[in-house]
Amino acid sequence: EPPGLLHLLGRALSLGVTEVTVDMSEGPIVSVERTRWAALMDAAAACAEAADYASAEDLLRSALPYVEALPGSDPALSSTCFSLASILVALDRPAEAEPLLMRVHTIEAMRQGPNHPAVAIVLQRLGWLLERLGRLTESEVCLRHALEIRSTAFGPSSPEAEEVLDDLAQVLEA
Repeated sequence: EPPGLLHLLGRALSLGVTEVTVDMSEGPIVSVERTRWAALMDAAAACAEAADYASAEDLLRSALPYVEALPGSDPALSSTCFSLASILVALDRPAEAEPLLMRVHTIEAMRQGPNHPAVAIVLQRLGWLLERLGRLTESEVCLRHALEIRSTAFGPSSPEAEEVLDDLAQVLEA
């Protein structure tokens, strides 16, 4: 059972979080669980912004059980895993971030299709992470796929494609 919402929000307030909002962009909140999840995500974002990554990690891990029971393609699950992976990278724990990014890739490919620009974002982040783990061949594969998606979606000379191309060049030079 995750810690109580009031306990976690109290911790966030003690860290200087003065406001927590609930994101309604995905439609109306239909359950207490989703409301709790949204509050935890907002508090985690505020902690991350304040560079309190350990508290952000705790909040995100507390948010995860609220979305784990949702359908596998739910954007809330993808968002939580991506945020937690980013925090783990900030905490210099990239090996722990990898399975989360792999999960996000699976969710986004299932949710939006394997060639959607959102999938390219995840692949680029995964390629970057794999490079840092010394797995250059796997990194190159991810980055080439991200480049293909972004070049098709935005054009080969677009800033989006050039960003991935820069990352790919770093991997090929390593």
